[in-house]
Amino acid sequence: LPSVRNSVGREVGAFSQEGILNYDTFLLSADGETLYVGGRDAILALNISSAPIRLKGKIPWSPSPEKRRECVFKKKSNETECFNFIRILVQLNKTHLYTCGTYAFSPTCAYIVRQPLLQEGKGLCPFDPRHKGLQGGPISCSAFSPPPPRGDRTVLKTDGFLSWLHDDAVFVASFNVPGPPEEEKIYFFFEETAKEFDFFEKLTVSRVARVCKNDVGGDKVLQKKWTTFLKAHLSCSQAGLFPHTVLQHVFALPQPGGSFLFYGVFASQWQTGSSGSSAVCAFSLDAIEKAFAGKFKELNKDCSRWMTYSGPAMDPRPGSCSVGPSSDKALTFMKDHFLMDEKVAPIHNKPLLVKEDVKYTRIVVHQAQAACGAACAILFLGTDRGSLHKAVVVGRKAHIIEEVQLFERPEPVQNLLLVPEKVSLGWAFIISRGGGVINRGERDLCQDPLFWPKSSSEGLDALCGAAVEGHQQFFIQMLFPEKPQVIESLLGPFDQRCNVGTQVSSSFRVTPRNLKLATCSPRSPLKSKAGGLIYAFHIVHYQSYWCGGPSYCLHIMKTTSW
Repeated sequence: LPSVRNSVGREVGAFSQEGILNYDTFLLSADGETLYVGGRDAILALNISSAPIRLKGKIPWSPSPEKRRECVFKKKSNETECFNFIRILVQLNKTHLYTCGTYAFSPTCAYIVRQPLLQEGKGLCPFDPRHKGLQGGPISCSAFSPPPPRGDRTVLKTDGFLSWLHDDAVFVASFNVPGPPEEEKIYFFFEETAKEFDFFEKLTVSRVARVCKNDVGGDKVLQKKWTTFLKAHLSCSQAGLFPHTVLQHVFALPQPGGSFLFYGVFASQWQTGSSGSSAVCAFSLDAIEKAFAGKFKELNKDCSRWMTYSGPAMDPRPGSCSVGPSSDKALTFMKDHFLMDEKVAPIHNKPLLVKEDVKYTRIVVHQAQAACGAACAILFLGTDRGSLHKAVVVGRKAHIIEEVQLFERPEPVQNLLLVPEKVSLGWAFIISRGGGVINRGERDLCQDPLFWPKSSSEGLDALCGAAVEGHQQFFIQMLFPEKPQVIESLLGPFDQRCNVGTQVSSSFRVTPRNLKLATCSPRSPLKSKAGGLIYAFHIVHYQSYWCGGPSYCLHIMKTTSW
């Protein structure tokens, strides 16, 4: 797999603050100019309006000596655990942030204004810095209970006695899907030990859960509990391979019409190879809603087995947003019927990508407009070894086209954020547990033909918003897979005018009004069954370029309107 550390045309900028560790939480301001970073015992405000990253402000927030003594008394480590690890950052409006930290195993939340205002955080933020919490849009949510109180709003929880969640549930993402106020929902993605299967060992499964934002709990039944909580099994498997059941991260990509595609990275519970394997699956919102509209599972207490509920339907439907707090019959049903019978299948009923000997930790996705006019998804995948894989989704498969090593030492990519307002520079902000914040790749993304426009009149794709000036050089990457249809579907039909019999260098430069013809060998160094080859070109405004070989021929043109 082609690998680079810091090639020409790429810039890697790093930021770290002395004494600040565990850069665990990101929040991007609405204008895209400021990145708030929650670390250990501090919240940082970083100016990302231009390179390099600069510190705008810092709010120290350490536990009080009393809380640290209590933490040690709880038999926690004073060296590694009795700190305030920031786990939640939410922007409420232009002047207020809402944040929560572990606060030496005494979770505390604060509204950040000119003077921070502390608030009890138990039930909103985890005690343990190793525990994963969530924040979904304007409402923050933890694995213990979702949103913080607003006025007289009741804090709702899942029912621990009814085992709606397994004790080992690990939440990885949550998303607030917009809709009519009475139908607006929040989706949670997590993994947990499954109870519905008869299996000889502990089986981890991935889940998606749903609650309604207008849920206020029950009047008599399920008081201060969610009355709309439902969960379903996410399936990411491929015939002939171990299923990938351990969910690592999820990214929500908006779709036309207000829908979403949820891209998830999964690991396998059963390791194959030296480092196991990872898979990427995409799930449509329609498929998720179909599962939630289907049949329920219920526990048959006579045989202690989970079975499909076959009783009569109820109106209003349990779990729907129309269930009121006084609907005792529906709420009583909900206490034992929170698990859906149908699995949520990925698009195309299989993973987009399966990669051996790698563990993906984070994913972000950009919707690009290819030169042929068809939209294609570009995946950016962080690994547990500190590298970034770039892949393009074509048809039913994702093809890895590059690997970039981000850190000098192998460290997991803990957070990955593609900044929409800065994509003209191709910046992605990556976090490492001890290494601080890194902005990756000025002019990196825009140098890829995958981000070119579908017509010369549109200028560059939305990802590369700046216009190209004459004589400006770009570093272009091109994927030549073993199956020509892949590149053909991205960039249009192959031009058969190429001279496919000549071998020339895969790197060349053309000046304005000086046409150059070149062909390239289709040898494939990519370590994948699909094969492929990345070619690099330095190109200049207003030219045509050809690259071909014994099996391939491609014509790319840039016009004067650029």
